[in-house]
Amino acid sequence: DNTGNTMSYWLYIPENATDNMPMIVFLHGSEESGNDYSAGTTKAITWGPGHDIKKMNAKFNAIILMPQSIGQWPPSILKTVINLSNKIATDYKVDKNRISISGFSVGCVAISEMLSLYPNYFSAAVPIECHRDVSDSYAKYYINIPTWTFASQDYTNDIAKNMAKNINNAGGNAKFKTFPYLGHTGLVGYNNYSIFTDQDIKLINWMTSQKRK
Repeated sequence: DNTGNTMSYWLYIPENATDNMPMIVFLHGSEESGNDYSAGTTKAITWGPGHDIKKMNAKFNAIILMPQSIGQWPPSILKTVINLSNKIATDYKVDKNRISISGFSVGCVAISEMLSLYPNYFSAAVPIECHRDVSDSYAKYYINIPTWTFASQDYTNDIAKNMAKNINNAGGNAKFKTFPYLGHTGLVGYNNYSIFTDQDIKLINWMTSQKRK
């Protein structure tokens, strides 16, 4: 980017892509971190929409950016993600009022930090399997961004419910969906189930229909 930082990433461009398409930024979990291009970037698409694209040949109606962090998601790395997102949005003439964010596990927790640093950037948020709640101090950053949170374990189900509750209590617009126990990766590709391709949920359609206020 323009500060000299580098980051590997996967980028999904739909067939017959047009100008003003929406874009989704997906942040991976901790076990998918890595700094080797060939191995590390493969980890970045182990779970989530990248899994669906590579393993299930899924087709989506959005540009999907899947950056690869060498560790977790500290503010310095999130800044590079934003710089990368800006470059992709410009290069592919993305509708900048329809850039949404999703994250799994540690990437889910990073959404709150991202919204606190860049409060007017994203149009929707989809936290998946957060292992830390959105406290009252962070809930205020979700006020102007529609949020849909998902979980499938006992303790993360409670976290998903509390996240939505805290966001709504702060004046936001959040909803949650919890599932019977599917394990930590059960919603993002394990056993070939993914909420991104669930035809009843239609999550990608929901994300891409939200516009930044």
